Amino acid sequence: MDEYEEIVLLDEFNEALVGCVFDPEGVPIPCYQTEAVWRILAGEGYTEEEADNYIEQLTEGMRVVWIHPLEIKPEFTPDKKPHLRLVH
Repeated sequence: MDEYEEIVLLDEFNEALVGCVFDPEGVPIPCYQTEAVWRILAGEGYTEEEADNYIEQLTEGMRVVWIHPLEIKPEFTPDKKPHLRLVH
């Protein structure tokens, strides 16, 4: 593992942290929900542009994954068939 041996978290955005993914070496990379981060910063008085600039400066050089809302609506028609099969 190179320079990223431990996960770095953004404490002020704890409520926006949704989990992590792992790189090929097994190092965790935190995943944050963008809408939640923007909501936090808007509550502190940031405009959208100021929030974007703040986030960019705060995370410069960090490995972070941003989770954005899905902009398409998948079609799903519920039925009585199982959608998950457990296999031993």
